Amino acid sequence: MLSRLRGMFAFIIWDRVAKRAFAARDPYGIKPLYVAQTSHGLLLASQVKALLATGLVSHEPCANGQAGFWLLGSVPEPHTWYRDIRALKAGNCVWVDGGRMGTQRCWWSISDDWRNVPLVAATRAKKCASAYVRPACQCGRTPRSRCTGRRVLVGRH
Repeated sequence: MLSRLRGMFAFIIWDRVAKRAFAARDPYGIKPLYVAQTSHGLLLASQVKALLATGLVSHEPCANGQAGFWLLGSVPEPHTWYRDIRALKAGNCVWVDGGRMGTQRCWWSISDDWRNVPLVAATRAKKCASAYVRPACQCGRTPRSRCTGRRVLVGRH
């Protein structure tokens, strides 16, 4: 079912009969889904502040998340700014049963898609991109200066 979905999403489906839930996140990770395990069970939300607002989640910092922020400019998943809150990874899904999160399963990997791009498609993409790049001028010289060999991006209408 997940491979048929398109767009950005993060969702949780509750099975009332089996008393368990299924959660999934879009392949690019555009829509977040955060998880916090507490003594009262598992909490899931699309925003960290929603989990913190419950009063059940510690505000204690996550050293890995904060180090990632200061070194990389963003908090690397699955870490967050807080120790007890984790993000469901992009393109992953998980079953929640009995107030416990099962093992995350990757249902779509963007990196695998890029690694498996056929050579024909890569060649076609390169050819298409080169149609938008032209020399600075046809005579080989840029206006008011000598030619620097630069190339410029030209839009098509």
